[in-house]
Amino acid sequence: ARHVCILFRRFVSYTTDMTRAYVDALEARGIKHLLVGGRAFHNREEIETLRAALAAVEWPDDELSVFATLRGALFAIGDEELLDYHHHFGRSFHPFRVPDTLPDHLTPVGEALTLLAQLHKGRNHVPVADTITRLLDAARAHVGFALRRAGEQVLANVLHVAELARQYDVSG
Repeated sequence: ARHVCILFRRFVSYTTDMTRAYVDALEARGIKHLLVGGRAFHNREEIETLRAALAAVEWPDDELSVFATLRGALFAIGDEELLDYHHHFGRSFHPFRVPDTLPDHLTPVGEALTLLAQLHKGRNHVPVADTITRLLDAARAHVGFALRRAGEQVLANVLHVAELARQYDVSG
């Protein structure tokens, strides 16, 4: 597979993503691959995960984004823990309303919410790329993304978002 390169004249024909069938076939067969320049980038699960997390950092009052971040691939907190947290503390999943003490099984919820609060507080004082890097490092997301099906592509997509943020910061 390392000696094969598939080139496309176009990524999209009308509304059809021309690369999707090839990517799906490679993923189904477990063949490592990397898609550069595909048009389905923004619809990928890992990009949606990162988008929800950044929305939770920017708008901690957005309960849906915060919940999606806690439940999603970055923190992967289970339904039981989230329901138990909500039941015991009668609170929404707000990063600035974390109880001082939590039972051991709810510690991951508190740590994730605390991280989102810290990132929110510092978001206007550091470049966006730094916020993304801190989020990925704290959640240990690199390994989680790399171990997924088509992990190299997934991780490349996530790192591409960080690179886009760097370019955005540099451009002013």
